[in-house]
Amino acid sequence: NLYGKNPSGAGVMDALNQTECSTFYLDAMSMRAKSQALYSTLSFYRDGAYAWNYKGEGYFTPEYKDGKSVTYTVIKDGGNFYYVVDGVFLMSKYISYLSGATCPGFFALDAKATFSDYSAEDLSNNDAKIDEILASFGTYRIKTPETVTGGAVELSANAVKSGEDVTVTLLPSSGFVLTGLSIDGSDKYDEILPKMQNGSFTIENVTATTTILPTFTRVRDTV
Repeated sequence: NLYGKNPSGAGVMDALNQTECSTFYLDAMSMRAKSQALYSTLSFYRDGAYAWNYKGEGYFTPEYKDGKSVTYTVIKDGGNFYYVVDGVFLMSKYISYLSGATCPGFFALDAKATFSDYSAEDLSNNDAKIDEILASFGTYRIKTPETVTGGAVELSANAVKSGEDVTVTLLPSSGFVLTGLSIDGSDKYDEILPKMQNGSFTIENVTATTTILPTFTRVRDTV
């Protein structure tokens, strides 16, 4: 394992032909946050998997040719992770067991890579900054409450590139029904309910951060 204390310089992660990963934690002891961003330039020495992570888990593994160099930006917002390579939003994923405060860092498994010009930024309690960073890459979050009384919300993606669509599925718990739906603070229940199929509907041409808030009510309370 490699441990870094300064947001500059370079290092090598060499885990070729290894079953244990080589890990670098950036300023691991002083920065632990629920939301943060990690920036770096990475160069790869061989075909194979290179992974970025928080505390050695929850990884992303693009494949690159030998000598490939990329700029890497990853934003963590609770359990939501957003990955940008060479200035282009690549993917997002939700990792429930990494939703709390963690340390920023990288790891490599059966691969060798250098990292340089690296830094991390604490984004705790700075939701607007997360949106600003993603928007600079033409990407927008689809936001839902962490918990919803009486049901759940599933998304086809928790972030999309500008102009893309997202499918939303609203799932009432047993004994509950959907009785309200707001999108970005506007009541959309009557407009969207007739369009829903099996609890799902599509928001087309996303061009801004979008917040979805459903309301579920117990069946007996609707009588």
